[in-house]
Amino acid sequence: MEQGDPGGTGYAPDASPPTDGIRVRWKQPLDTTDGYGAFPPIVANGLVYSVGRELLCVTAADGTVVFRANHSTGPLALATARAYNTLTLVYPTWDGAIGLNAGGGISGGGIRTGLSRWKTSRRRGGVSIPTGIGSRELPAPVAANDTVFLADPGTGTGLMAIDASTGQIRWYRPDGQRYPALGGRPAVRDETVYAVGLAESGYDYIFGYDTETGKQTFSFSPKDVLFSVTAAPDYLVVGTDGSGLWAVNYDETRRWTYDPQELLLTHPASVAVADGVVYAGFVWGGRNWLVALDGEKGTEQWRSELSRGVIEPRVGLPAVANGVIYVPTGGDQNETQGLVAVDATDGHIRWRFSPGDRFLSISPAALVGETLYTVGNGHLYALEEQ
Repeated sequence: MEQGDPGGTGYAPDASPPTDGIRVRWKQPLDTTDGYGAFPPIVANGLVYSVGRELLCVTAADGTVVFRANHSTGPLALATARAYNTLTLVYPTWDGAIGLNAGGGISGGGIRTGLSRWKTSRRRGGVSIPTGIGSRELPAPVAANDTVFLADPGTGTGLMAIDASTGQIRWYRPDGQRYPALGGRPAVRDETVYAVGLAESGYDYIFGYDTETGKQTFSFSPKDVLFSVTAAPDYLVVGTDGSGLWAVNYDETRRWTYDPQELLLTHPASVAVADGVVYAGFVWGGRNWLVALDGEKGTEQWRSELSRGVIEPRVGLPAVANGVIYVPTGGDQNETQGLVAVDATDGHIRWRFSPGDRFLSISPAALVGETLYTVGNGHLYALEEQ
């Protein structure tokens, strides 16, 4: 799933991906036409799953294709399924979500069977109401044990908890006047799922719900439009429209605010948290920036210019491991775009990866073992130390 862990921190403490240079260990073609393919791969049990206008599953070791499926999907999540021997692969639809056999089912005679497990939907008045165009606009699911949490793709006014074995909706919110917003990736920490929502007052809030029962247990508002929430071990990191980044304690009090006047927080906010440091993407003046903040006080430790001369600057979701932050950047044909490896100590650039001559969006990185997996230029890549 996006950002690797249920809290959305992007931190992979057990991984040791390439730090000083890279080479391509293998690559597999992936149909990413029309801009599809900016979703990060996910890795489990020696398999890598990636999505564009198709669903691709390959072996992590050498990229051998396990299966391809005609599923033009949104961002993926893998969840434990107590009724099965394999995980359930979940992706959102405009009706709700679809669960697939992560093992791919059985193939014979050119026909694949046993791939689909369930389809669930939450409809208002029997009609699904799309709020965007294409699966690139669909919200990211988050898996925690055998439950998948997803902002309602059809209406944009709810948060659902889905049983990964059956597809049954265990609980659904809103509760009265509170509406978790479409597109906000939920974040899970210590049996609570957090989501961006709109309250009756007209202000955006972060609401917390018990993962088992759906009972509301937390609420906080910076009185601003909110972009995202990340659940770090000791605090939440909240991206806002007009007041930068907020850190919020789990007792519903403000920890700190970081709002530089000369930089603009990306939308949605691109945030990672590792070893007590918050990393966030900012843009301004045709440049992409990564800023490191002390997680205790919110003071700036360093800022790194990732690229310049960009028509429409943007910074993707960072991933962190082994003292390096891996950041996708984009905006135009500028040669400094692609995946950038940034040293966590002082922010200097260690290396860049810009695959091919034809620039398309490059995905956030998936970090497992000694390998970095990413999607770009119509391929799924496995990168290792040079």
